[in-house]
Amino acid sequence: MKKFILIILLSALTMSAYSQKKREPQFETAGEQEEYWTKQFFKKEYRRQKHSRFTGQIKRLDEHTFQFDTVTLKVVNTPPDLVMIVEEGLLQPWASGTTISDMEELTALNPPPTVKRIRFLLHHKGFVNPIVWFFELTNNAATPLTDRKTFIKGSTLTFLKQGWVRI
Repeated sequence: MKKFILIILLSALTMSAYSQKKREPQFETAGEQEEYWTKQFFKKEYRRQKHSRFTGQIKRLDEHTFQFDTVTLKVVNTPPDLVMIVEEGLLQPWASGTTISDMEELTALNPPPTVKRIRFLLHHKGFVNPIVWFFELTNNAATPLTDRKTFIKGSTLTFLKQGWVRI
């Protein structure tokens, strides 16, 4: 009987220990939640990559539209100095008719001054919700005093990955 009770007790303790999952913290705003997810994303998904700049012709058709050879890309609701990333061919379209919006530097996640991490939303024609994407630029010559434009001109794309669908 003692063995039976001991087995039940050990089983119960083992099951409760394995069933406890690490829970996400509670968030007051969607922005706080997305910031947490972004930190977790880089912690779990980051692997240094090497991407080449676009080597074809990039033509600016209007304030928001760029043509990469025969494929077009729109960039909206993004600071002009970050639009330079597209103008410089660091980011390029995967399919015609896509739109990048809300590009922002993730200053809290920039490790050394030689690295800038950025988030943007990618809108595909025919889809309601945008996809959150992340990328990293590296400029080995940058210092804490390097302005953003100079940083972008001398940088390479060292990480690019899809995050999640924003609802």
